[in-house]
Amino acid sequence: MLPRLFIFIFCISWNLHAQKTNIQDIESKLNNKPKPDSNYVNLLNQAGDYYYDEQNHSKALEYYKQALQNAQKLNFKNGIVRSYSNLASAYRFMGEYNSSIENHKKAIEISNTRNDETQLAKSYINLGNVYRNTADFTEAINCYLKALEYSTKIKHIRYQSACLNNLGEIYRQQNNLDEALKYYQQALDINTKINDERQIATNLNNIGIIHFRKEEYQKALEVIDKSEALSEKANNKRLLQLNYINKGNIYFNTKKITLAKTYFEKALVLIREAKDLYNEALVKQNLSRIASAEKDYKQAEKLLIESLSLAEKTGSKAILAETYYDYMLLGAYMNKPADSVSYYANLYTKLKNELYSQQNAEEIAKLQNRFEYNQKIQENTLLKKDNRLKELEAIGMRLLSSKQAQENEILQRDAEVNELKIKEQEAEQKIQEQQLKTEKETSQKEKALRQLEQQKREIEQRQRDKERETQAIINILLITIIGLAVMGLGYMFYSLSKIRKQKQAIEKQAIAIREQADEIFEQSNQITAQNEELRQSSEEILAQRDLLHEQNNLLENERKNTLDSIRYAKNIQQALLPFPKRLNEYFSHFFALYQPKDIVSGDFYYFIEKEGKGFLALADCTGHGVPGAFMSSLGIATLENIIMAKNIYTPSEILQELDKTIQESLHQQDTGNQDGMDISICVIDKHHKTIEFAGAHNGAYILIDNEFKELEANKHGIGGYEITKNKSFQNQTLSFEQSCQIFLFSDGFQDQFGGDKNKKYSRKRFKELIEQTSLLSTDIQEQYLINELNEWKRDYEQIDDISVIRAKI
Repeated sequence: MLPRLFIFIFCISWNLHAQKTNIQDIESKLNNKPKPDSNYVNLLNQAGDYYYDEQNHSKALEYYKQALQNAQKLNFKNGIVRSYSNLASAYRFMGEYNSSIENHKKAIEISNTRNDETQLAKSYINLGNVYRNTADFTEAINCYLKALEYSTKIKHIRYQSACLNNLGEIYRQQNNLDEALKYYQQALDINTKINDERQIATNLNNIGIIHFRKEEYQKALEVIDKSEALSEKANNKRLLQLNYINKGNIYFNTKKITLAKTYFEKALVLIREAKDLYNEALVKQNLSRIASAEKDYKQAEKLLIESLSLAEKTGSKAILAETYYDYMLLGAYMNKPADSVSYYANLYTKLKNELYSQQNAEEIAKLQNRFEYNQKIQENTLLKKDNRLKELEAIGMRLLSSKQAQENEILQRDAEVNELKIKEQEAEQKIQEQQLKTEKETSQKEKALRQLEQQKREIEQRQRDKERETQAIINILLITIIGLAVMGLGYMFYSLSKIRKQKQAIEKQAIAIREQADEIFEQSNQITAQNEELRQSSEEILAQRDLLHEQNNLLENERKNTLDSIRYAKNIQQALLPFPKRLNEYFSHFFALYQPKDIVSGDFYYFIEKEGKGFLALADCTGHGVPGAFMSSLGIATLENIIMAKNIYTPSEILQELDKTIQESLHQQDTGNQDGMDISICVIDKHHKTIEFAGAHNGAYILIDNEFKELEANKHGIGGYEITKNKSFQNQTLSFEQSCQIFLFSDGFQDQFGGDKNKKYSRKRFKELIEQTSLLSTDIQEQYLINELNEWKRDYEQIDDISVIRAKI
C-alpha cells in the first residue's frame, strides 16, 4: 500500500503581508480615521494580511470584507480587486473552494474591464490553484495557460515560472512524468537565473517527487534535502510541510517506517499551526497507512475517518479517492463484510475514473495545442512588421552631410548669444556694484550730516545756557554793586571780558558748522547727479537686454527647426542599421539594445552576408550626438566598401583597412585630427562552424556550447594619426559544435553612473550580468537588461550612447 504524494503548487497571491510589529500601528490608524478613503481601504487589507500570515483566516476574512465594503462605497477599483483576491486566498486555505472561485472570478471580471494584464496573470494563476485542489484539471490548465499568455506578453519572469511549475503539476497528476519534469525544469532554470531561492526550493521539491514516482529514491531524497535547506533558510513553513510529507513517503517506500512516521508528525505540527485542512487530511491518510503497516488497524481506521471528514469538508476529490482506496484495503485486512469493502471499491473506481479520464487528457492536449498555436501566430506577426525602406540609405547620407553645416552655424550663434549674455551679466553686475557704492556713500554722508546737525544743536544749546548764565551774573552784579561798588565794578569788567571771549569762540564754531553744512549740501547735489547718470545707463542696458531677448527668440526658433531636422535624421540613421528581417533570417535569435544619449547616436552595429559568411560588427565612435552620427555613417560606408568592393574577409585585415581609410578620409596626418572609433567584428562561417574575431579597443563575450568566454581586443582603436603608428590587430578563431551566441557591446552600459553611491556600473558587473542571463531567451534577456539599466541609472543623466547586441547561431 503506497502513500500518495502531495506536490506544492506555486501560488501567487495579492497579499502584501504586514509584519507583526506594525499591527498595532495599523489598527491605531484605522481607529483615528474620521472618514473612510482609499488609504483606509488599504489599511484594512494590510490588517487582514497580518492575520492571514498568523494563520488566523477567520479574523483576516473580517478585515477583507470590511475593505471590500468600503472600496465598493468609494468605487475604489484597485481596492475592490485587491479585496476580492485576498478573500479568495483566505477561503482557499480554509478549504471553502466555491467561495474562493467566486471571489477570484469577480477580481478577473473587473481586471478585464480595466485591461490590467498583470492582475489577470496573477488571478488566473491563483484560480488555477483552486481548481487543482478540487481536481478540476481541465479548468486548472485552462487558467494556467491564460496566465502564461499574459505573463509572456508583459514579460513577467516570475509569473512565467509559476505557470510552468503549475503546468508540471497537472501533467504529474495525469502521470505524464516526463512532461511534468520538463515544465518543472524550465521553472527551475528561470528561478535560478533570477536567484529566487524561495521558488528554487519549490521547484526542487517537485522535481524530487518526479524521481520518487520513478522509484529513484536516493536521487529524490538528495533533491528534497536541498529544498528543505532553502525552506529553513527562508523560514517557509508551508513548503517545509511538503518537504516533510515527501520525505515521509520516501522513507515509507524504502521500509524505514520510524523515520517516515517522524517526518509525517513534524509536518502535522506545522499544518495544525497553519490550520491547513487539505494537508491535514493528506498527512492523516499517510499516518493511517503507517498504522496499517504496523497492524494497528483500529488506529488506522480512526485516522482514515478523520482524513475522510477533512477531505469532504475541503472538497478535495484526489484525497477522497485515495481515502476510499485505503478503506477498501483496510476493510479486507480487518475482515469486514464484503458489501462494505465493495462499497468503497465502487466509490474509489468511480472517482478515480472521473479524475483521470481520457476526456481530461484530450482536453488538456487541446488547451496546450491552442496555446502553442497562438504563440506561433504572434511570432509570425512580428516577422511581418519590417517596413523599412532601402531608399532612405542614399537620402540619409545627403541629409547627414547637410547637418554638419547647420550644426556649425548653431554653434557659432550659440557662441554669440553666450558672449552677449556675458556682457549683459557684466553690465548688470556693474550697475549693482555702483548702486551699492552710491548707497553706501550716501548713507555715510547722511550720517555725517546728522552728526554735524546734532553738534550744532548742542553748541546752540550751550550758547543759550551761557547767555542765561551771563544774565544771572549781571543780575547778581547789579544787586551787589551798591554795596561793593569798587570791587564789583572791577569784577564786572573782568567778567564781561571773559564772556566776550567765550562769545567769540562760539561764533567761530557756528561759522565752521555752516561751512561744513554747505560742503555736505554740495556733495548731496553731486550724488544726485551721479544717480541720474546711473539711471540713464540702466535704461540703455535694459534696452540692450530687450534686444538680446529678441535675438534669443530668433535663435531659439532656428534651434527648434534644426532639432526637428536632427530628429528626422534619427530615422535616417535607424534606416542605415541592419534590417531585422535580414538578421532574423541569418541568426536563430537576435536582439539589439540601442539607446543613444542624444537624438542621434555615435554607436552603430553592422551586418552583411557574402559568399556564405556573415559579417557582424559593433562600433563606438568618437563623441555622441551629431558629430558621433557623422562618424558612424562614415564607419558604415567604409565597412561596406571594404567587404563588398575590396573583398577583404579576415577581421584583422578589415580593421587594418578601416583604420587606414579613416585616417585618409579625415586627413589626420595633415590636421592632427584624432577622431575614430572602438570596434569589434566577427566573421561567421556556419558551414565550417567557425567564428573569427578581432577587436580594436572593444572586446566581446561568446557562449560556445554552453561555455562562456571573453574575447580580448587589441589596446588601440581605429583612427587618430599621432597615437596609431605601427599598430596591428590580432585575429582569433573559434570552433563550435552545437550552438554559439555572440555578445557585442560599447562601453556605455558599464560606464553609466548610478546605484546608491552614484558610481559606474563597472566592466566586471556588466560581464557577470551578461553571463548570468546568457541562457535566457532573447526577449527575456533584453527586458532584463533594460530593467537592470533603469534600476541602476535611476534619475541620473545618461552619459554615453549604450549598445548591446546578442546573436545566436
